[in-house]
Amino acid sequence: MLYGWTVRLLPILLLATTTRAQQWTRFRGPNGQGPADAQAIASEWKSSDYAWRATLPGEGLSSPVVWADKVFVTSCHESGPVGLVLALDAGTGDILWQKTYALTKYMMNSSNSYAASTPAVDAERVYVLWPTADELTAVALDHEGHEAWTKDFGSIRSNHGPCVSPMLY
Repeated sequence: MLYGWTVRLLPILLLATTTRAQQWTRFRGPNGQGPADAQAIASEWKSSDYAWRATLPGEGLSSPVVWADKVFVTSCHESGPVGLVLALDAGTGDILWQKTYALTKYMMNSSNSYAASTPAVDAERVYVLWPTADELTAVALDHEGHEAWTKDFGSIRSNHGPCVSPMLY
């Protein structure tokens, strides 16, 4: 699973360092379509193309989001289960802060993860959804990792394990 994290995270991180003017605010980027305005993105990746690498705790399927000099991503420890929100320095890859959330264990597809939802970010907050069989909890954190609010939206039903990513309007 660590290899999967590296494959998904590194292109976004290189994008974060080469396109500081464009924020990557949600799943599939600013407009939800996936492409970036950057002209300097390599079509083939070599280890010399990476600005940095980071080993993240746990595992997950979410995509990172970027605002200014920070990269935000979710991860999880399946055994707990425990959800993690991490902020990394976009220039160095150093973990700036990490928040931990206890989650309710539920049955899901073996290809899914408790950290499948991609966060959303704006100038003030990072928004994360922790979906389980019993609750769908939205969490808003400021860019320094302080919790601004949480909201439980009740249970949701899914045969494969819930995965919804927030989108700001």
